[in-house]
Amino acid sequence: MVLNMIEQTDEEENITMKEWLKRERISYRFLASEMNQSPGGICRKVNGQVPWSLEDLVWLRENYGLSYDFVIDTTPHQLPMEVV
Repeated sequence: MVLNMIEQTDEEENITMKEWLKRERISYRFLASEMNQSPGGICRKVNGQVPWSLEDLVWLRENYGLSYDFVIDTTPHQLPMEVV
């Protein structure tokens, strides 16, 4: 299990899930292997072509601390606070 929680900087930051993955250097292939899914499926979900399942959202929350609205929203917004 990977625990790479989000750290919010002092500066307000607007970012999408796609940009966050790039910034964290997490490839679709790596995320797919962690989530037991196909890289193509992850790509389609990140790009909004296929909806994230509730199980996906729970997994991303538990493993990366990502809020549901952050994952499903394609518009830039503020990163969620780190979960303690």
